[in-house]
Amino acid sequence: MALINLTEVKTFLGISLASTTEDGFLGLVINAVDAEAKKYFDRQIETATYTDEYYCGTNNHILCLNEYPVTSVTSVRIDESGFWGTVSGSFATATALTSGVDYALVKDGRNGVAETGRLWRINGVWPARLESKHGALNAMVKPGPGNIKVTYVAGYASGAIPQDIKLGLWQVVTQIRAAKGKGWPVDSESLGEYSYSLAAMAVEYLRTGTVASQLARYRRVRQRFTVLG
Repeated sequence: MALINLTEVKTFLGISLASTTEDGFLGLVINAVDAEAKKYFDRQIETATYTDEYYCGTNNHILCLNEYPVTSVTSVRIDESGFWGTVSGSFATATALTSGVDYALVKDGRNGVAETGRLWRINGVWPARLESKHGALNAMVKPGPGNIKVTYVAGYASGAIPQDIKLGLWQVVTQIRAAKGKGWPVDSESLGEYSYSLAAMAVEYLRTGTVASQLARYRRVRQRFTVLG
C-alpha cells in the first residue's frame, strides 16, 4: 500500500478528479516517491504484524522493538535457553509473560499509542547472561542469546498516516511534476509516453530542503536488532 494515492495528489495539485490526462505519469511518480520515502525512513510506516521476533535481553528495564509506533502486543515470552527458538521445546507456553503484570507497553504517543515502541519490564529487567572469566572478580553481563520472543502490531493504519508525511510526499510529487518540463533525462519509455528518472528525483527532493526537515522526525534513529526466525 502506498503512503499517498492518486486522488489525494490530484486534489493537492488542483487537478480535476474527472481528468485522467496525467494519471499515468502521476501514478509513476507516486510509486517512485513512495518507494524512496520508505527507504529514506528506514522503517515500516504502514501497519503490519510482526510475528516471533527474537531479541537479546540486556539486563535493562526497557526493550526497544524493531518497528514503531506499536499499537498492540500479542505475546511476549522469555526463555533463557531459547537461542532464537532453535532449541527443541523452547519458548513453551509456560514462558509467556502477562501484560500489566510482567511488562507494560510504554504509551508515550497520542491516543494511547506506543510512539517509540518500548516495552517496560515490571519488577525486573529483560534478562541478560552472566559470563565469568578466570581472574575476574565479577561476572560480565552479556546479552541473553535470543532469549526474548515478541509478536506485536506496529505502524500507522491506512487512514491514519500522519498528515505531515502526506504533505511532504505531496510536495515531492509537485516538485517532480514541475521538473517534468525542464529537460529531466528520459531513461526509457514506459506507460505510453511517460518515462523519467523518477527514483533519482525522489531521492533528491526527499533529502534536501524543507521536505527533508519535515520528514526527518520519522527516520529510524536506532539500530535494529537482528531478527532471526
